[in-house]
Amino acid sequence: DVLLETNAILLDKKGYSPDDPAFDNTIIVHPVSIGEGCKIFNSIIGPHVAIGANTTIMESIIQDSIIGSFTSLYDVALKHSIIGNDTAVRGARRSLNIGDNTEINFS
Repeated sequence: DVLLETNAILLDKKGYSPDDPAFDNTIIVHPVSIGEGCKIFNSIIGPHVAIGANTTIMESIIQDSIIGSFTSLYDVALKHSIIGNDTAVRGARRSLNIGDNTEINFS
């Protein structure tokens, strides 16, 4: 909980940048931080979401979460979650805290 609260405070201080990239059929609810090389489609991201570089998110809703780099999320609804680097999650509708190099398929 403390890590997610700290993330929210830092994102609130960062604010919104008009240079943030646009993604296909995606709603971004600021504040968020999205790393370089991310691909996001048909999703709702934010508020208070930090996403690492080279992450792919499709058909998902993510709020108040930290998502690691090189992660793949498909058909998930995550809130108050921490997802590690190089992780794949599919079909989750819950709060998750999972480490690096993990693959979970809930569908």
